[in-house]
Amino acid sequence: MSAWNWRPVANVPTTDTLYGVYAGQAGAYAVGENGVVLRRDGKTWRSLVSGGPTGNGHTLRGVDASDDSTELWVVGGSGTVGVHDVEAGVTTALTVPNEEANFTDVAVEGAGGAADVWIADDSGRVHYSAPASLADRTWRTDEPGGGAGLTSVTVGPGGVVVTDTDGRAYRPAETGWGRLGVAAEDPLHCAVRANGVWFGSDDAVYAPDADGATWDAEPAAEDSVTGLAASEGTLVGVTEDGVAVARERGVWRTLELPVDEPLHAVAHDGRFVAVGESGTILEAE
Repeated sequence: MSAWNWRPVANVPTTDTLYGVYAGQAGAYAVGENGVVLRRDGKTWRSLVSGGPTGNGHTLRGVDASDDSTELWVVGGSGTVGVHDVEAGVTTALTVPNEEANFTDVAVEGAGGAADVWIADDSGRVHYSAPASLADRTWRTDEPGGGAGLTSVTVGPGGVVVTDTDGRAYRPAETGWGRLGVAAEDPLHCAVRANGVWFGSDDAVYAPDADGATWDAEPAAEDSVTGLAASEGTLVGVTEDGVAVARERGVWRTLELPVDEPLHAVAHDGRFVAVGESGTILEAE
């Protein structure tokens, strides 16, 4: 799929803002306001969950799936955590410590029922659960930095990475968490694994150096890069201004989009999928 040709998805079954998107072997899913969860069936997007895992309508912001595509995890406001059994079509609500925290993102590594799970919150904490069945999961809470709100969590080379509103990124170290060599003056909004870990910030994307220990700012956009996705040498970012940018052969360029809505996340599963305000979903053709 090309990163250059985009179309708006027609008849999206919500006008709620969408904040997170997953695209992979489990399919494509989007989450957002009022606890909405959407699933793509073929070329059609359908409502999977209304009101969130518990029906309380808290906004969902993060979504990820197990490596074997059997579990879809969603997280959001007021401690909302849900796990959707893709095969059975059943969604289970879970309780995590600090359950009144606003969860911002989730990362899952491993097969369903035996996956490591990390959940980030806006109070600067990471909640980790070792592999276990849903009924047996327990959680450990860490604070990687100085309490700045965490904006994303992703599994990259060398382990899990979290980002925060102070422009910092952290990875687990021998004791506690170690800060990565990202010298951002503005918040880091997102991260993606693509020959290392890349970070989106205000006006820039931070690219890993060959040594894997430092990152350089590349001017990519004129607004906050809120989402990143990668495929076969192409890196795509979306912004709060409703702009998409792409990097190929070391060069960033602005992509022409068919709508003018703020965008919050992007993913890739053979095609790029971007989501944003008012139920906007864009797909690359």
